[in-house]
Amino acid sequence: MSYTFEEPVPQSQLADFGSRLGAILIDSVIMSVVLLMFIGLFVGVIVVATDQGAQEPSPGLIIGGFLLYFFGPSILVITYQALWESSSKQATPGKLLVGLRVVTTGGEKLSFLNAVGRNAGRILSSIMMIGYFMALFTDRKQALHDMMADTLVIYRPADGVTYGSQEENIYRKNL
Repeated sequence: MSYTFEEPVPQSQLADFGSRLGAILIDSVIMSVVLLMFIGLFVGVIVVATDQGAQEPSPGLIIGGFLLYFFGPSILVITYQALWESSSKQATPGKLLVGLRVVTTGGEKLSFLNAVGRNAGRILSSIMMIGYFMALFTDRKQALHDMMADTLVIYRPADGVTYGSQEENIYRKNL
């Protein structure tokens, strides 16, 4: 016997703002450590590259260093989050600890490209934090980047609780 909810993800499963904020704070601590290692590696490479022969660094090194310094951390964070959110866990370590996961609005697992788009959209959500606060006021508790990527942040269901059709539940049970 198979039945489906009116919506693939019930309203009661949508993550509240506090849970999402907690997950963001945990992930921020983790990413700070990773970014500090990245910056240390970056500084070490620049010191070694400019120290050899006491000559001026090449224009390529200067331009490459500039691009890496400004875009490297963003690319690293977006890739880190996208890899976790498109994995079988469907969540970053922070979301896992808080008991959340990210799904499409249809309740499905995100593809890697969808996860990249969602996390790149977080840059817009970060502008004056308005995009994040939208999750307080939207019906489906979506932040701006969730709307852009057509995603939802939901609570991980307890064992035995399922959403959607029988076929979808077999898929989700294997996640």
